Amino acid sequence: NTPFIKALDRYTAPPYKLQNHGAVHAGHPVDGIFLTVDMCPSRRPFEKGFFTAVADLSRQSGRGTPVAIAITGNWLENHRDDLGWIVQQIKKGKLAVTWVNHSSTHPYVAGAPLERNFLLSPGIDFEREVLTTERLLLEKGLLPSPFFRFPGLVADEKLIRSLRELALIPIGSDAWLAKGETPKRGSFILVHGNGNE
Repeated sequence: NTPFIKALDRYTAPPYKLQNHGAVHAGHPVDGIFLTVDMCPSRRPFEKGFFTAVADLSRQSGRGTPVAIAITGNWLENHRDDLGWIVQQIKKGKLAVTWVNHSSTHPYVAGAPLERNFLLSPGIDFEREVLTTERLLLEKGLLPSPFFRFPGLVADEKLIRSLRELALIPIGSDAWLAKGETPKRGSFILVHGNGNE
């Protein structure tokens, strides 16, 4: 009867959608929106200007601006200075980060159908993809949340069931800004902070 178990049951239940399964909007009425930022593997520069603007919002509220960062193990390993900058913003009270697991390698094959892409690509060890990032977050002193965002927001019934076995709640988005989706009250906004948008 806990809120966590109720959410786990609700957001891992059928019908299973190939894309954007899970929590995509607040479960109760709220006067605001939820900012989620994906940090997928990228060779492009970190969006420091974007994060600075988000951190500056803390001046209006007097506390750290809440943001969920969906982070991959690959980004954690290859952007240590950028991660350090984010952690400094947390320590300064400018950001209040919820760390969301976004897989370890975020596999993607251009042109492949969704059914055989992202974490549905042949040969992917799903449990390893999840647990590697959990371990990396803990090693860096960052507390993983009970949330997981599938790369490309793509998953099938098997992956959703496997995620449930790991006691993680899938989150998607009903306002992916790069796709022109408009946020409403309670929306989970999705943007990228890795230079890919």
